[in-house]
Amino acid sequence: MAKSSSPFVTYHSLMALSTSDRAHSYVEAATAMADALSANAAESERLRMVAPASVDLLAEAGLWKLLPPASVGGAEAGLRTLVDTLLVTCASDPAAGWVQ
Repeated sequence: MAKSSSPFVTYHSLMALSTSDRAHSYVEAATAMADALSANAAESERLRMVAPASVDLLAEAGLWKLLPPASVGGAEAGLRTLVDTLLVTCASDPAAGWVQ
């Protein structure tokens, strides 16, 4: 494949950004809390906002700092990691996926 002269980042290059073990650890963290998020989904619906327990889980797992650069306290995990964790979070509790 010839190298593109386009200044835009391609989909495939974005997907390749998060293949590190650290990135996989975020997906594993999202998977580990999936049952708890599912258990909180009914409360989120009742409250009409994400259940506080789910907010705490997302924060503890570090899922809100996936994309920002390390220079500002982010994880620099990449777009693929964000999407992969969102797939798990949204399958467990769609409301939690909105805030992740």
